[in-house]
Amino acid sequence: MRDFARGFFLLLAVAAVWCVAARAQASWPAQGGGLGNMETAAEQIFALANQARAQAGVGRLQWDPALAAAALYHCQRVAAEGPISHQYRGEPDLSSRAAQAGAHFSVIEENVAFAPSASAVHQAWMQSPGHRSNLLSPDVDHVGVAVVAARGEFYAVADYSRAVQQLSAPQVEARVAALIRVSGVAILGDLARAPTASGATASTGDAYCY
Repeated sequence: MRDFARGFFLLLAVAAVWCVAARAQASWPAQGGGLGNMETAAEQIFALANQARAQAGVGRLQWDPALAAAALYHCQRVAAEGPISHQYRGEPDLSSRAAQAGAHFSVIEENVAFAPSASAVHQAWMQSPGHRSNLLSPDVDHVGVAVVAARGEFYAVADYSRAVQQLSAPQVEARVAALIRVSGVAILGDLARAPTASGATASTGDAYCY
C-alpha cells in the first residue's frame, strides 16, 4: 500500500510539472519552441556527443528510452522551477528516478544546462571539465537526452549510464551453469549422471550548466 501511494504521488508530481512546463512552452515565441524542435534538439545533442566521443577515441553511446524518460521528468522541473539543479525539493535523486523509469545501470551521471540552442548546450558541457568528463567517460555506454523550451532558452538534461542487462531467473541460472562448465567444474545435472559423484548447487534470483 505504501508503494502504491508513493507511485500515485509521483504520478501527480509528474503531471503537475508537465502542466507547468507546457504552459511555459506555449508562451515561448515562435523562434524554435515546438515539441518537434525539442525532439530535434535532443537528437542533435545526442549526435554531437557521439561525434565528440569518436574524436576522443571512446565508444559510441546508445540511446536509452528509460534514461530519456528520467531526463525529461527532471528537465521539466528544471524549466519550471530553476535555478538549474540536479535535484529539487521532493524529487527523487538521479539514481532513483532513473531506476523508477526502468533503467538498469552500474554507473550513472548527469549533465544539466540551458542555452539558446542545442549546439550551445553541447559546447557549454564540453568547455566545463566536469561535464566534459561525464560526456566523454569510457565508463558509460548509454544516454538519454531531454530538452524543454521555456523563456527563450533550451533547457537540457543528459543522463549517462553503464547499462546492466536485466536477466530473468532462468537466464541467471543458465549463465551460472555456463560459467561453471567453462571453469571445468561439473554441475548438478552432470553429477547426477556420474555413478560415483556427489555435490551441491545454489540458485540465484550564454549557456549555463550544472
